[in-house]
Amino acid sequence: MQNEMLTRAVPPLVPVLGLLLAVLFAPSCLSLSPDAPPPTRWLSLMSEASKPGTSETGTTTPEPNVPNIRLGAVTASDAITDQLISRISEVELRYNNLVRWAESPSVIVQRALEDQLFQRQGFLFDAGAERRLDAEVITFEEHLVPRREGRVAVVAKLVDADGRALFHRRFAASIPVNGDDPALVAEALNEGMRRVVREIGELMALK
Repeated sequence: MQNEMLTRAVPPLVPVLGLLLAVLFAPSCLSLSPDAPPPTRWLSLMSEASKPGTSETGTTTPEPNVPNIRLGAVTASDAITDQLISRISEVELRYNNLVRWAESPSVIVQRALEDQLFQRQGFLFDAGAERRLDAEVITFEEHLVPRREGRVAVVAKLVDADGRALFHRRFAASIPVNGDDPALVAEALNEGMRRVVREIGELMALK
């Protein structure tokens, strides 16, 4: 009688083990491959056709006193890469490996300078010109503190035939970013870059 009661109290082990094995060896449990990483986003700043003699706001651009120039080297700081850069403090940068520029920031700024100088303002490109403009992109990044904005800074130097600097200064612009989407950061950086190259061109026209 006692053995019969023990038999009824202990459930059969075979169905329980079968259920456990079915759960453990289910296809979802057997998969050892990690989740696929998110795709890389590529940012590209497209320039619109420029109307000669006018700025982006439609106002007349200043005519250059000395129209013939050479556009020399347009480089970028070693800290600037094809990755989207976010400054998270005054001394720390974060590089986003999943958000990248389709072209290097130095190439982007060079094309913006060519558009501003030769299309909008009427400078004449002359490989033998006495005056040469060199530029270095030193900031091309998103700032998170104290507020979210895109910042662009370029050091530009205009030199004459003797190598004397007619000007050598830093041009910078900050544009608010209204959202988290990297595309909004790209739009802010594009606007900041346009402001910077416009200031460079306007100063060059006076020299």
